[in-house]
Amino acid sequence: MERLLYDSARRWDVGDFVRTSPLHVLHGEGLFQTWSTLYVLLGEGQRKRVALEMVGRIF
Repeated sequence: MERLLYDSARRWDVGDFVRTSPLHVLHGEGLFQTWSTLYVLLGEGQRKRVALEMVGRIF
């Protein structure tokens, strides 16, 4: 599982797991933006597929 490396706003500690609000803009490889935050993804990561009904339960 991937963990937080750095948060410039200091909302979370290094090593924390972060669940974002929904994606607003995908800026290309490794950069995405929610309504309030720009995220930089590092490393290979993992992609997971889930049914739309499951996403509705998360939020």
